[in-house]
Amino acid sequence: MDEAVQADQSTALVDMSIRQVIQVVIWGMLVGLLAWGFTFFLEQVVLKAIMCGGTGVNCSVGMLAGIWGGLGAACVALFGLVRLRIFRPLLVVIAATISLWGLAGVVDALPVYSVGIAYVLLYGAAYIAFTWIVRVRLFWLAICLLLPVCVVVRLLLNS
Repeated sequence: MDEAVQADQSTALVDMSIRQVIQVVIWGMLVGLLAWGFTFFLEQVVLKAIMCGGTGVNCSVGMLAGIWGGLGAACVALFGLVRLRIFRPLLVVIAATISLWGLAGVVDALPVYSVGIAYVLLYGAAYIAFTWIVRVRLFWLAICLLLPVCVVVRLLLNS
């Protein structure tokens, strides 16, 4: 028994089955759909009524709604990744949330269905990419790998 545990810890990466990969992609896409739904609901129903006063004036609350929608979806995502028994789920959620922060402002000019598709695809890609990166057993190395990826994604979204 000790030999199996020792052999398991000698590898640099935590094993991940094909089933887990598919589950993370699906879960990331569902979280993207949820983030888009939260964002759309908050923007159209809650924030426009509160901040714009229902006057019908062109009021831009999309970024604020996107931030709150993304944070709400991140909370749900954490529970799902823990349930899927993913290695370092909090690190994955934090990296995905930082990388996709402000996505609502980037896709604001697109039609509603295109925004939904963009959210679903980008969240699915982010969750599987960051889940794959944090498989490294050394915590400091996982952080060192995540930081440049987060910075590059932020730069690509803001360009």
